[in-house]
Amino acid sequence: MDIGQISFTAGTGVGKQIAQAASRSNLKRVASELGGKSPSIIFPDAKPDVAISWCVNSILLLSGQVFFASSWVYVHESIKKHVVERMKASFESMDESFGDPLHEDVEFPPLFDQGHFDQVKGFINRGKEEATLVTSGEAMFAKVCVVQRPKKVIMG
Repeated sequence: MDIGQISFTAGTGVGKQIAQAASRSNLKRVASELGGKSPSIIFPDAKPDVAISWCVNSILLLSGQVFFASSWVYVHESIKKHVVERMKASFESMDESFGDPLHEDVEFPPLFDQGHFDQVKGFINRGKEEATLVTSGEAMFAKVCVVQRPKKVIMG
């Protein structure tokens, strides 16, 4: 075949299928990003408003179901308090944006189904048990949950 390399972004299940298909052809090279948690790093010399806006907007875009969503945000200790306070305020100012998608002012509808909701609620509950909870989701409209200093990986 004329294809020398396959490059893709996907979940691990799809990644395994593509790797198997590549090995069956001519051992094509494969470059993949599989189910990553898309970390952002905020250094002390960053422009805090820009960094916070990027992190908040990227996790909300398409309900965080994009591979560049800032699922993890690492913040330098010297600016941590400011960043956490600003992120919390940003998310809390959006409370009215979550809800029934038939309402005109709603930007973020409920989670897809009960199974997805249960999975997200499980992440939030683990965050409550294992870390410092800064904000939290509620009802079927699992609002953004910010967790500080988790002891281990809570999701995925």
